[in-house]
Order: sequence, then C-alpha cells, then structure tokens
Amino acid sequence: MRKHHDTRWMTMLGAVLLVLAVPAACLAGHPSAEVQGDAGYTVPGGDLGDDFAGTPQGFGADPGYEVGLLWRYRFDLRWSLAAAGHFTKFSDFSGTDEIAGDYTVGVTGFRYVLQARRSFGGGTGWQPFLMAGGGVFRNRVQGRDKVLLDPFDRSVTTLGATLGLGIRRGDVELGAVWNINRFSSWRFFAADTELDYNWDTLSVRFSWLIPQKKPGKK
Repeated sequence: MRKHHDTRWMTMLGAVLLVLAVPAACLAGHPSAEVQGDAGYTVPGGDLGDDFAGTPQGFGADPGYEVGLLWRYRFDLRWSLAAAGHFTKFSDFSGTDEIAGDYTVGVTGFRYVLQARRSFGGGTGWQPFLMAGGGVFRNRVQGRDKVLLDPFDRSVTTLGATLGLGIRRGDVELGAVWNINRFSSWRFFAADTELDYNWDTLSVRFSWLIPQKKPGKK
C-alpha cells in the first residue's frame, strides 16, 4: 500500500507544479514567450503494442496520431522551459470471437508535462535542440477485457518522462520524442494482481509557432 500512496502523492505534486508553473511564467512578461502547436505520428511500444489476443498484457494498439499545445518561456537563445499538453489516439485493435463476436480495443492518452530545452546555434538558420521533461500521464483503454465478456473502460493516471531531439528553422520544427510511460496497476486485465506495464511510445512530430499579437499593436 505504501507504494500506491507514494505514487498518488507524486502524481498530485506533479499536477500542482504544472498548474502553478504556467501562470507564474506568464506574469513575468518575458518578450520571448512562445505558443506552439504540435502534430505527430506515434508508434506504440512495450505492452501497448503487443498482441492483444496472444499476450497476457498486450493491448494490440497500432500507430496513431497526437496533437498538442505548448507554451514556452525562453530565458535566452539556448535555454527554455515549456508547459505542454498532448492528446494521443492509437489505431484500434479489432478481433473476432466465437462467443463475443466482433470487438475492438481502443487506447488513448493525455500527457501534461514540463520540458526543459537546450537549443544550439545562433538563433537564425538551422537550430538543433535537445529536450527532457516529466509530468502526469493519463492512460485509457476502452473495448473488451481479456475474457471478452464485459465492456471495458478503465484509466490509470501516473507519472512519466519525455526525451526528445529535433531541429528548428524559423517558425517550424521537426522532432522525435520518446515518451517513457511505465506504471504498476490492478486496473488492467487482472483485478486481483498488480502488474507492471510498459506503455513507452515514439513520436515523430511537426511543430509550428502560433503568431501572437505584439505589445502596443491592435
């Protein structure tokens, strides 16, 4: 039980830090603040991408898409801190059973993270970057459980991390992000047993800066 109390408190702390960080940074009025939109192609790994029917913990998810919004505070040309939210929808697993008939298993997720970023270059031309962060991940599964008898809709909220790299030119970016999403839970597939799950994903992401009205202009 101690492990789950610790996870619960860590999740709550991460959510509070995320909520408090954005207004605090906005109040600073830094002229280099940016708002960014993200769209990407996401590949599931670990248990998330394993076969649903042939493995005890697999979810059968196929590659899908992600969309997100990010607010970045740039301390200088090299270092920045961002608060971001992303939604991911994987392609459903579809199967047929003699008793249950046709069924699907769908997986979605939300990520709310803080990311630190180190950019390289002089602020113009091609600018490579590295980033790392962490936050709260919300993992949801809808469809059928492993015995295929009852409707299934369960979610697990946990902490996760992100690592990424990419390149920027002007107002657009192209990057790759590894989302580290590993947790223990009773809620998926084995109600009487706590199982360890690996929901790591790799996203190839296209991003663009959203134009903002400059101070003093209507």
